[in-house]
Amino acid sequence: MANSKEAFLFVMGHEDSTMSGVVTKDNNGGEVRFGVNSIANPQAVTDGFYQMPKDEAVEYAHNLFVIKYWNPIYGDSISDQRVANQFADLSYVSGDESVMIIQRAVNQRGGELAVDGMMGSKTLNGLNAYINQDALTMLDAVKAQAIMFYQLLTKKNPAEYTPQIYLSWVRRLNA
Repeated sequence: MANSKEAFLFVMGHEDSTMSGVVTKDNNGGEVRFGVNSIANPQAVTDGFYQMPKDEAVEYAHNLFVIKYWNPIYGDSISDQRVANQFADLSYVSGDESVMIIQRAVNQRGGELAVDGMMGSKTLNGLNAYINQDALTMLDAVKAQAIMFYQLLTKKNPAEYTPQIYLSWVRRLNA
């Protein structure tokens, strides 16, 4: 079964690849540290996350990752770490859409899931069934579905989702 610490480090490879903990500003003026955005996570500001010593901040960011991204996708119950890493990273980037990406990927492999964005036992069991058949093929299906979603976003809103953003998403998928 997958491990949250490994998934967290995978996601941090995209968010803060050197694990420096340096606080930066995002495009909306929010603070970002270890991928934790102050606008999306106002409690982090209240908790003093952006001023914490690095080791405490890493632990805080990991705990937030588990609560907001890992537990909702049932990460501990996914049978392949690589797929769990990708699913967690999709959740970090795409939010609730990540479950629909997974559901479409399972269906692409022959499953019959409702694409409703609800993570539950049917989605988890379908995902694990196809992982157990061939994890790399399942991972490829997840990536293909994510790329289609990102293409749709860039077509719907090219001013916000520029070609550079699209390419960064694709690079992230293929890392």
